[in-house]
Amino acid sequence: MTQWLPSPAKQHALSRELQYGLWCGGALWVWLTAGYVLKWQHSEVWVYASMVSALILSFFIYLVIRHKRDRDQAGSIRFREAFLSGMMVSFIAGLMVGIYLMVYSSYINPAEVETVVAETRRWYESRQLPPERVEQAVKGVRASYTKFGRLTYGIGNAMILGVVVSMICAALMRRSPSSQPSS
Repeated sequence: MTQWLPSPAKQHALSRELQYGLWCGGALWVWLTAGYVLKWQHSEVWVYASMVSALILSFFIYLVIRHKRDRDQAGSIRFREAFLSGMMVSFIAGLMVGIYLMVYSSYINPAEVETVVAETRRWYESRQLPPERVEQAVKGVRASYTKFGRLTYGIGNAMILGVVVSMICAALMRRSPSSQPSS
């Protein structure tokens, strides 16, 4: 009667990657909200805020690989498994950040695009660039602040960083069953 149910060992409500991806995305939402509430996006602090976002993602990639290796797989994990776990966390967190940025830019602070356009225009004009170059830059900013632009920005940034961090963590944390320390 219950043959279609997975064995108790495999019975998780969410996969490890989904769990850690959601936790990472939630932590990034809290961090981004703090930045927007404190108005860091228009100050020098925002440069460092993006570094903290990268550290948050890196931390959760490390955690998922460690958890999967040490708790789910009795201390061993192949490079490919570790890398894919990190990439899945990156994608889920990136999707959550993309949704956050889309909602923030479209509904919570739709005037943000005009602020960024004004800053872009001012910067390009201060460099005495031709007007068509200035308008091209403004057009690019407007395109990146569409709903789709914000969504893909969040996913893209997380995936690019995720590739690098996942490769490093997978290389450092991989362990074959034969290389485990004996008790």
